[in-house]
Formats: sequence, C-alpha cells, structure tokens
Amino acid sequence: MELKEFCPLCKGDNRIEIENIDVGCINKFYSRKYAIENAVKNDVLTYRTCGSCGLSFFMPIESGTPEFYEMLQRNSGYYPGVKQEFNLIAPKISSDSSVLEIGAGRGVFADIIGIDQYVGLEYNDLAIERAKEKGIKLLKESIEEHSKNNKNMYDTVISFQVLEHVKDPRSFIESAIECLKEDGMLILAVPNHEGFMGKSINNILDLPPHHITHWNKKVFEYISDKFDLKLLEFICEPVANEHRIPAKKAIIQEKIRTILGIGYRIVDCGIVSQLTSVFSSLLARTLPINLDKVIGHTIIAVYKK
Repeated sequence: MELKEFCPLCKGDNRIEIENIDVGCINKFYSRKYAIENAVKNDVLTYRTCGSCGLSFFMPIESGTPEFYEMLQRNSGYYPGVKQEFNLIAPKISSDSSVLEIGAGRGVFADIIGIDQYVGLEYNDLAIERAKEKGIKLLKESIEEHSKNNKNMYDTVISFQVLEHVKDPRSFIESAIECLKEDGMLILAVPNHEGFMGKSINNILDLPPHHITHWNKKVFEYISDKFDLKLLEFICEPVANEHRIPAKKAIIQEKIRTILGIGYRIVDCGIVSQLTSVFSSLLARTLPINLDKVIGHTIIAVYKK
C-alpha cells in the first residue's frame, strides 16, 4: 500500500475531493516572496478531506526538501522567538519532568521551561548550532529513529507546529507514544483550520510543500480513539498580536467574496481574487474589527498515555 494513495493518517481511502489546486499559482507565490523556484514539483495537486478521520491533505503528498527549508530560513521571520503556545503549555510541565520536544527549532521552549531532563530533536543544522550556543543540545534524528532506543523514556513528549509538515503523521504519532512512559503526557500543537487559518486564501506557508496536512478537533478525537490515548483537553489559542492583521484580512476577504458570489478557495490567482486580496489587506489595517471571539492560529491537544 503506497502512502500517497491513502489518507496519510488513518490510511483509509474514504477521500472527499475539495479543490483542484493551481500549482503554477503556488509556485508563483513562492518565487515572488521567497525566491524559491518550482517549489512544488508535481504538475497536478488536489486538496482532499478524509471522510473517516477528518484530516485534510494535498495529494500527491509532497513535502519540502532540505534546500527548500534553507531558502525559507533566509527570511528573518521564519523562525519566530517565543510563541503564544509555549506560554500556554509551559505551566503544565513540572521541573522534575523528562521532556522530549520533536522539532525543537532553536531550543526556545527549552529556555522557557528551564529543566535539566530535556531532549530536543531537530533536523536543521543552523537551528542546532543556535541552540548549542545557548547550551541546549539537540539531536539530529527523526522521532522514528529516536523511538527505537528510547521506549518508555519520557514524562512528556511535545511537538509544536510539526505534524502539518510530516508525510506520515501516523508513524510520527506512534513513535512519539512509544517514547512516553505509562501515564505520560503527549502534547500536539498545529495550525487550527477551524479558526481564521481555515478562511485564509493563498496563505503560502499553509500550502505544499511547506504544510501538507490541515488539522481540526475531529482529527484529534480520532487520534484519541485510534491510539488509545485519553484526551485531557483542547486549547485553542486566541488571536496573537502578530496574527491580528492576517485574521482581520481573512474575515474581510470571506465577506467580500460571499457578497461577490465567488466563495472560498484555498488557492485563487484570478484577477478578482487578487483585487479582493489587496482591498482586504488595506481594510484589515484600518477597520476596528473585534477579534476576541475569533479562533487563533493554533490548536493544542493534550493527551495522557
């Protein structure tokens, strides 16, 4: 069974086709914003939702190459510092806990929790070097590799903004659970497509080959049942300061497109869409839209093994 032919999480074939994606449009965006040429290699790309587990994904599945991520890192804002989600999770971790962070970046979360029994996994050499400068040791290996020799090792396993990049999330989650002690805590944080992220159009970093899956509450409930985990809580973060303009733009753009009768598309390079985007961006910087009840960028699922 080839992974690309089935849902990457539940491996089922109950797929609902949502949208045919304009690959040329995606590549144009990556070229203009990040100087990355031919970011998506496949000629055809479709966006689908799994009718069984609820995961949405792009097919064929195509993740970014190391060269792709090296190009992205030249953008100073690609690796942010302290994220809102870090501060939401840090109080849940006791000082005597053993913690494994998958996709540790530059070790910012390790700085925040300040514990001795911390292990971080990271593939990016620059991030590993930056963490080393702060005395944080990161291992350059996958969670699948790490789980082979570290079963039942950690009190807490965490990943922030990693699953949406992963070709095989099922293997990722299985390996993370193997690393947990009995009664250990698994924490998964991803972009929330039930919030403003799910309304955004042409959001380049939420498209392949950067993000290849989209997540929501239903998927995390499926994970709880499938992997025999107790779902302790969902945390939906409010709109962070750095996301206020994108959130307002998504709301305004959705209303304008509804009025014009053109509806929502993940990718839309049409002239009307381009004009609507520009107009929405201008309004987002001037209109006083209340975002208190708007769902923010990230959803966090907290499980007990």
